[in-house]
Amino acid sequence: MSTETDLLWSPSRSAAGSSNIAGFVRWLSGARGLSFSDYTELWRWPWT
Repeated sequence: MSTETDLLWSPSRSAAGSSNIAGFVRWLSGARGLSFSDYTELWRWPWT
C-alpha cells in the first residue's frame, strides 16, 4: 500500500463545506481578499 496515492477517507461535500477550515477559508476570502486553489496552497500560505 502506498501512503502517497491511496485515499482512505474523504468527507462528504456538506461536511467539508461546514468544517472549521472551510469557514476559515471563507473568512480569509472576505476579510483579507485571499483565495487558495487547494489545501496545500492554504497550508503553505503564511510561509510564502
